[in-house]
This record gives sequence, structure tokens and C-alpha cells, in this order.
Amino acid sequence: LANDIDPYSVLSVNMNAALNNVNIDTSSSDLIGKEVTQDIILAGDVFYEEALGADVMKWLEREQQAGKRVLIGDPGRAALPLQNPRLQLKASYVLPKWLQKSNSGYAEGKVYEIIG
Repeated sequence: LANDIDPYSVLSVNMNAALNNVNIDTSSSDLIGKEVTQDIILAGDVFYEEALGADVMKWLEREQQAGKRVLIGDPGRAALPLQNPRLQLKASYVLPKWLQKSNSGYAEGKVYEIIG
């Protein structure tokens, strides 16, 4: 399930899926705080605001405790609680210069996993 509350994002996912001849279920519902049935949760670009980040982290930790694998993609924004001992860096990717400029100067994209 690909999810975003922005309907244009969901439209983009559906168009990309059609161009690549794959089927992807999509939703524009706000799933934060709700139990999901998927085994893996990939959360990207959700830690850009403190209040939202706190709500998302609480939800993701609860889902991980329920047995889901939770991976987070983020360049290291302030709302991502890097001091959380359950947050483990899994990978780091250097962003191309043009993307760094349009991404508030962040030089890397990082993948974290909630563990334990």
C-alpha cells in the first residue's frame, strides 16, 4: 500500500505504477496512529515538523512492537529523534549536488530502522 495524504502524490504513484506495468494499492487516508495490516512500513519525509514527527514516531514504534518491520527515509531533519536508542542507521546515500540544493542543503539521504 502506498499512502500519502496529498492526492497529487497518490496520483503520481498510480501514474508511475502504470508506466512500469505494476499494480500498487494506494490510499490518501491519514494512517498515522492507525493499525495497518502490512508487514513492512516504509516512512519517508515525515519528520519535517516536531509535532508531526513525535506523533509519527510514537505510531511507528507501536507498529514495530506489534511485529512490523519499520524503515524510515530521512536526510536528518531536526524532528527525527536521532537520540532514540531504538533508531538504527541502516544506510546512507550521498545526494547529487543538484538535489542537495533543492533539499534544503542536506547532503545525504539516510535509512533508519526501528529495532527492539
